[in-house]
Amino acid sequence: MPNEYHDLGNRRHNFILFLLAKFGHIRAADVAACIGPGDPVTLKIVERSFRQLEKAGLVMKRCNALGTMSYVLREAGVARILGICDYEAAKSGKDITPTGPTFLHRTISTLGMMVLNRENELNDWGIAKYFTEYEMQRSVAPLNMKGQFTVTPDQVHALKCAPDGLLVTINGSMIWLEAESTYRAVNRTNDKVIWLNTTFKNPESKPRAEKTRYQFPIPLDEVMWVIPCGDGWYPHENRIARAINQLPKNRHSKWSVLRLYVTPRLRLISYEICRNLWKG
Repeated sequence: MPNEYHDLGNRRHNFILFLLAKFGHIRAADVAACIGPGDPVTLKIVERSFRQLEKAGLVMKRCNALGTMSYVLREAGVARILGICDYEAAKSGKDITPTGPTFLHRTISTLGMMVLNRENELNDWGIAKYFTEYEMQRSVAPLNMKGQFTVTPDQVHALKCAPDGLLVTINGSMIWLEAESTYRAVNRTNDKVIWLNTTFKNPESKPRAEKTRYQFPIPLDEVMWVIPCGDGWYPHENRIARAINQLPKNRHSKWSVLRLYVTPRLRLISYEICRNLWKG
């Protein structure tokens, strides 16, 4: 008779391998944020799981830009994923080096998506699928890093830029994630808000007889800004809220911010979600 703790450990291992396939590289702290942020015991359990996966030859360590360790998939890990689920996009991460200048930004968006995955499980947000920046980079998501969105094989639309994460609801609308890891000039923040507000249509609005060349055919239900909070971080939220409230007309049903309270090493302590940043 199988041991229940052994089964739990196997499920945790499979979950970690799946996350690695979707994100490319992750830290133990990222997985802990998805399972239970702020709990030191959770982090120790996840670290032990990574050690077991490494010993089994399924994952390998990579030094990251924070001076800590990230993990990537080995070929054996890919084979195990393909044997337990239908995620055919799984790929070895032997060529991934998480030491570049974008590591901080990628980690903030990763933590944001981990939290939203947790919120979806806890509160049933109705999220059907989510796509990471790594999947967009590899063109295995509907939207790639060039901003090309495939509606059907014969219908491809090009956007000015891509999100840092994309969630698709059961109704077919989208939640666009925009991570703010470093200071963005006020004029650039304003430009991004205006672009997001004018490019997508409100899912609650009636279809227009004549579309403008800027309007994107897929409804954007929510724009969520993912920002790190705590000592030493920029006050991103104030600048974002000011830019949103300067809009002459609000097209979206929701403008939100996901506050990640993190340590200097990006260990998630807690989080909160604030909606309705637009006061017009």
